[in-house]
Amino acid sequence: MIIELNIGLNVTNGDNSDEFRAHRATTALKALACGAYTQNILGSRRAQSGTEDTLIVKLSVSSGSEQRLRQELFGLSEFLLQDCIAVYNATGWSGELVGPNAAAWGEFNPDYFIRFDEADGPAKIFTKKAESKVA
Repeated sequence: MIIELNIGLNVTNGDNSDEFRAHRATTALKALACGAYTQNILGSRRAQSGTEDTLIVKLSVSSGSEQRLRQELFGLSEFLLQDCIAVYNATGWSGELVGPNAAAWGEFNPDYFIRFDEADGPAKIFTKKAESKVA
């Protein structure tokens, strides 16, 4: 399956110079490359979100490894001093926030997610239609 990540590179009360943000991006990519769940890092780039410099990563992930992926990303979020990492399953059209303070940010919002390939358009979320109840 194809997974895309948005990883913020600024830290609260930390050094957010270009040098340190570049170091955080490199550290994140090295950690992701070591993950047992990752088949391939298909690409990465940096972009400016509405609030901070962001690392955007596109991964090919083994099917069935979703829980291990969440655990690894939770740990990466803690290591990088991030509240959470935005995770988008481009194959299954679903998204979530993973990290120690994810709940403070609410639900995954596709309007704020930066896609790896801008030509793919905004993140789409599959939602089930509510079934009408017959009385």
